[in-house]
Amino acid sequence: MNETFINREREVANREREIVEIARSSVEAGLSGQQFIAKYNGLHPIEIKTALSDSGANALFNEACADILIEGPTLHEIIREDNPALSFWPFTHDTAADISERTKSFSKIALLGTPSLFSIAKHRLAGTPSEVYLFDQDNYLFSETTEGFFKCDISEVPKSFKDEFDLVIADPPWYPDDYRRWLSVATCVVRPGGTVIFVLFPEGVRETAKGERRAILELADSLFSSVSIERARVLYETPSFEQVQLIRSGIAPLNWRSADLVIGQARSEKVLIGEGFRGQQESWIERRIGSGRIFVNVHKPSQHESEWLNTANNGDRFLSSPSRRDGALPKANILSSRGHGLVCADPMKFTKLVERIESVSDIGDASSAIGGQSGKLFELVANDLWGRYIIL
Repeated sequence: MNETFINREREVANREREIVEIARSSVEAGLSGQQFIAKYNGLHPIEIKTALSDSGANALFNEACADILIEGPTLHEIIREDNPALSFWPFTHDTAADISERTKSFSKIALLGTPSLFSIAKHRLAGTPSEVYLFDQDNYLFSETTEGFFKCDISEVPKSFKDEFDLVIADPPWYPDDYRRWLSVATCVVRPGGTVIFVLFPEGVRETAKGERRAILELADSLFSSVSIERARVLYETPSFEQVQLIRSGIAPLNWRSADLVIGQARSEKVLIGEGFRGQQESWIERRIGSGRIFVNVHKPSQHESEWLNTANNGDRFLSSPSRRDGALPKANILSSRGHGLVCADPMKFTKLVERIESVSDIGDASSAIGGQSGKLFELVANDLWGRYIIL
């Protein structure tokens, strides 16, 4: 038998034992459900539940999480409609306030992908000569006419901002290629001797995370004259799409995610790096159905489904989790701010049908135009999105 396969099987078995042991010790220590989740240092609550269930320890999960479990139908209010296509996880208010305090001694600040920090930082610096700029792809929270806001991909930050900022704060997607790309931009726009602050994911987020963190910190050491880490300094709100997915897994939509903060001082003679490998960038267009947001990848039609519109997640119109490791997510060419994941044979036609919906009565007409099981699925999803509340 292949030695690599044997070693892999051994690693999986050890990880499963570790997950079970953490659950057992948490129950013995009388930890709360939130404290129990935190013990896994970034592993998603749904993945913890799945791993314990696969190990025959589902009862242990239920005991450890007794105070955060949800049973039966739930009427859930969606306060803010978040963007799953851009993997948007907002800082909590306290975290945003804490980080914004650091901006006071700087004159020109760039925020890369941190929209939840933008308003607070602008408010704190009001009446001072300091300037704050936000570079982000999503204009849900700010209009494109908002002063200081640039709607763009991080790689499209205007070259005129080279060496412009004495502070850059970045929250990249939690994958190594993205970190290289974002740090490339950060080191380009920061002034020589300026400060770069970025968020770094915790070690438990996935099996490869320890090695990935090590490589990112080595990159930071090569770019900056000094590097420091503040552990678990960043707390995130759970976005709307993940709230729905947690509730459907029987878990309260708590704010469970945390991360480290890395502070680097740019060298007086800056070290610049290329962006490295950049995977194919998916192109999502956004439309609204009532209160909800729906995102369609019109360049990714499905050709292998029996229905014109189908679920990406084996008959469930909602994705199991927001993780890229969820096999259903890469299949989906339609996502929503409420956790849906669908596969459509003609995403452009889907978009045009959505554009016709101006009132709740139009949903039935659109679903009838589609017909069959596809029409029924369209109607279910549209009704899920229409109001501020969703029944789960």
